Formats: sequence, structure tokens, C-alpha cells
Amino acid sequence: MVQIGNMHIGQAESAVRPKITFGEANIVWENLKGRYDLLESVQFMYNYAHDEDLKNFIKIKVITVMLPQIESLEKILLKYQLPLPPRPPKDVNFQPYIGVITDEYIFRRIFSSLQDFLSVCAEAIKISVFNDELRETFYDYLMEKIEAFDYACE
Repeated sequence: MVQIGNMHIGQAESAVRPKITFGEANIVWENLKGRYDLLESVQFMYNYAHDEDLKNFIKIKVITVMLPQIESLEKILLKYQLPLPPRPPKDVNFQPYIGVITDEYIFRRIFSSLQDFLSVCAEAIKISVFNDELRETFYDYLMEKIEAFDYACE
């Protein structure tokens, strides 16, 4: 039998299945679920934002960073044949009532979420001791979150 990555030619029983620990599988699933929730919340708040700098921050530093991470985590779960959590709507777009939610509130919620995700990514790195590829993925996510957090602090 010849095996290249997850593809093999020959008898299926002799293929080496990708391996992941229970803790790693759980942390991937929870990270994906958390990103789904945050994406939906951020898209919701984007509709209420008035300040153009805040809207650019949300779109460039939060949404465009999060979408590839979501796609990557979905691929990891599929690679290990694990179920995906329920996906949120593709976009949350509506006409908001003016003045109900302030830009300051939106920024505080997003800033707080960025702070939370720093520890979530660090915890995922700590748990991913068996799977090197997974640990590197979460390390990259942590660096992206640190960059977004630093930008928000400025």
C-alpha cells in the first residue's frame, strides 16, 4: 500500500488514520464554536457601528482574520472525521434602530472578546501536546489575536 497524507492506494485497512487526542478534538470543536459565536456577534454589532474607524477595525482586524481561521478549523474537524458544530448565518445584515447600541459599547464588547480569545488560544496550545500540526495552527491564531489586540489597544 502507498500512502500520501490522508490519500492511499491499496487496502483501506492498512492505511494510517490521522490521530488526535480527545482533549485536542474538544479544543478544536470549542474553538470553532467560539469563533462561530463571535463572528455572529461581531456581524450583528457591525450593523450598529457608526464610526468608520470602528467599522474598518471590525471588518479588517476581526472578520477577515476570523474567516480563514474558521475555515481551517472546519477542515481539521473534517480531516479527523469529527462533527462540526452548528454554523451561524453567513451574514447578519439588517437596518438597525439608530442610537440603541453605541460605538463605545460595540468596541468594549469586541475588545473584551479579543482578550478572552487570547487565553482560549493559549489554552489550546497547552492542550495540543500530541498533535504538532494542531499546536502550530493555534500558535498562529494566537499571534493573529495578539496583533488584533495590540491594534485595538492603540
